[in-house]
Amino acid sequence: GRLNRAREQASAAVHDAQVAGDRLTYAHATSLHFLVDFLAGRRVQEDALVEALAFEKEFDSAPRPTPPSVVQALRLMYLDRFDEARDAFAFALRRAANRGDEEMVEAVLFHSARLELRAGNWEQVANLADQISELGGQDLGHRSGLRAWLRAQLAAHEGHESAVALPAAAVTARGGLAIRQPEMQALLGFLELSR
Repeated sequence: GRLNRAREQASAAVHDAQVAGDRLTYAHATSLHFLVDFLAGRRVQEDALVEALAFEKEFDSAPRPTPPSVVQALRLMYLDRFDEARDAFAFALRRAANRGDEEMVEAVLFHSARLELRAGNWEQVANLADQISELGGQDLGHRSGLRAWLRAQLAAHEGHESAVALPAAAVTARGGLAIRQPEMQALLGFLELSR
């Protein structure tokens, strides 16, 4: 939630990558900068993301943790352009699978499930969650618990209040999950609102 600080760091990363002449890192930093500006409601540099996408294709590699192709898919998801976002996530998933990048496969599955949650496709959320390992997210700075977090979200949206407690506890109990705690608080708030 510290978007101003994130923007400063992303901007510095873009500059450093330019100076170093590291185009893959530049693609990563540029896509992160784009995502932070987008989430903050700032005017985004569309051409910067297009350039980052081109670099990603050129190197046939995905900078972590948010390759430009995934940033593009997230942007479409947040704009509720679900069909386009599905296509973009499917593309990112194929690229990650073709490279044998298991961590990125799990990240894309997670984001795809979040998309289906927003779209109200509960069965698809459950199917995607089942494809994520119990340790999904461990190498993405999220520790573990992506599947448990999705199951908690799904249970809440389906109205199964009692089913939320265990997945929510599983996500927060693993430690080092500060990134998930605000989301769990939001989930509890959603339950209260639903009551």
